[in-house]
Amino acid sequence: MKKLSFFIALLLLFSSVLFAQMGINTDNSLPDPSAGLDVKFINKGILIPRMTQSQISAITTPANGLQVFCTTDSKIYVYVSTVGQWKEVAYGTGTITPFSCDNPITDSRDGKTYNTVLIGTQCWMAQNLNIGTMILGSSGQTNHSAIEKYCYNNDESNCTVYGGLYQWDNMMQWSITPGVNGICPTGWHIPTDGEWTALTTFLGGESEAGGTMKEAGYAHWAAPNTGATNSSGFTALPGGDRGGSGNFVNLTNAAYFWSSSQDDVTHAWYRELICNDAGVGHGSIDKTYGWSARCVKNATQSIPDNQILQNITTSNGQTTCYNATQTITVAGGATTFNVQNGGSVTMIAGESISYLPGTTVQSGGYMWGYIAPNGPYCLNPSLPSAAATEDKIPVNSEQSSFNVYPNPTSGNFTLELNGDFPSSSATIEILGIWGEKVLTKVLTGDRKCEFSLSDRPSGIYFIRVISGSNAASAKIIKQ
Repeated sequence: MKKLSFFIALLLLFSSVLFAQMGINTDNSLPDPSAGLDVKFINKGILIPRMTQSQISAITTPANGLQVFCTTDSKIYVYVSTVGQWKEVAYGTGTITPFSCDNPITDSRDGKTYNTVLIGTQCWMAQNLNIGTMILGSSGQTNHSAIEKYCYNNDESNCTVYGGLYQWDNMMQWSITPGVNGICPTGWHIPTDGEWTALTTFLGGESEAGGTMKEAGYAHWAAPNTGATNSSGFTALPGGDRGGSGNFVNLTNAAYFWSSSQDDVTHAWYRELICNDAGVGHGSIDKTYGWSARCVKNATQSIPDNQILQNITTSNGQTTCYNATQTITVAGGATTFNVQNGGSVTMIAGESISYLPGTTVQSGGYMWGYIAPNGPYCLNPSLPSAAATEDKIPVNSEQSSFNVYPNPTSGNFTLELNGDFPSSSATIEILGIWGEKVLTKVLTGDRKCEFSLSDRPSGIYFIRVISGSNAASAKIIKQ
C-alpha cells in the first residue's frame, strides 16, 4: 500500500508532464518532439500486457489500436475497431537469437568469433582475445585512440592461434577501474582479481585449478602439460609473454592472464599457468609486460534489495564487493564474517549496513561500507562522488595517528603523523573505493610527506598507514 500511495503521489505531482510528453531513459535526454512516449535503452525492451486468448476476449470495449501479447499462441494482436476484431500482427522471416553462454559470439568490431563457456555462474570467453593492430615488441603501446597488440615474435599468425599480447594500460584503455570494459566487446569486461579468484575457487582452488583450465594434449602446450584436462572448458593456451624490455619468451610453456585490478600505480594482479604444474600462479607484476587477455560477460542479475552476509572469510589477496539497494546485515546469530590480513571488502547499500557480533577484521585486513541510495553498485563499479568535509581530518577520535590535509583535495595533499605513531619503515598506501592500490610509499623517519592524486578521477580514496603492529586508516576525497 505504501508503494502504491507513493506511485499515485508521483502521478499527481507530474500530471502535467504525463499528459504532454514523457521520456524514459538513462541519459536524461528529452523525448523526441513527435512522440508522446519515448523509451530509450540499449539493454532493455518494452513488455506489453500478456494474457491468454480467453482473457483478451473478455476485454470490454477495447480501444482502436489496443495491443496485447497472447500467451496461448505467443503472438501479438492489435484491436481494429472498424472490423470489431483483434488482428494478428504478422511476423517476418528475420530472427535474432538471444545470447546463451556456451555459444560463440562475434565481435562486431572486426568480425572475429570467440567460443564461450559457463563456469559456475560466470560466462567466460574460451579463447584469448585478439583485437587491435600489431606493433613491434620493441615499442610501447601508447596510442590512446586505437587498440594496439603484440604478436609473439612479431608474427601475426601467432596472434591468430594464441591471441594478442597487451600491456595493462592499453588493455584497460587507460582506465584504472576494476571490471572496466577495456578492449573487450560490448557487454563483456576485463575480469577483476576477485573474479579470477571466484573462478579458481570454483575449480578446486589454485593448487589444482590450472589442470582443469589448460587445453589437454601437446598441440599447443609443451610437455609434460601437467594435470591438463580442460574439464572446465576454459581452454587456456600458452601465449607466452612480451617482456618489459621488448623480448618474447615462453610460447607453449606458459599462459599469463591480466586482471583489471591494479596492485599499485605500476603493478597489476595476474594469473599464471605453466606446462609443468597443475596449479594457478597468482601475483602482481609491472604493467609494461605484454600478456594475454580474457573477457568475462557482464553480470545480468539484478542487485538484491537486502543481503545477509554470514560465515564468510575474505583471505589474503582477495578483494570482494557486496551490494544491496536497501540493507546489508553482517554476521549475527552465532555466525561470522572475517576479513583476514591482506583481504579487502567493500559494502554498498542504499539505506543501511549493520555489523553484528561475529564481524571481525584482522590486522592488515580492510573493510569499509558506503551508503549510496542511487549507486554505483558492484555490478557497475565507478568511483562515487562525495560531498565536501572538513579541511583536516584526524584518523580516529583520539587524533593520535595521522592527519591528511587539505581534505577534500583538488589533487595534492599532505599526510602528517601525530603523537608517538612510529615513522621508521612506515608504509603508506592509497587505495581506491574498490580496494585497489593507487599509490604506495615507505617512510624512513620523516613524519610528513606529500602525495598527489592529480592524475586520478574524482571520488573517495582511502589511506592506510602500517608500521610494525601499528595500523591506522583514513578517508580522503578527490574533487
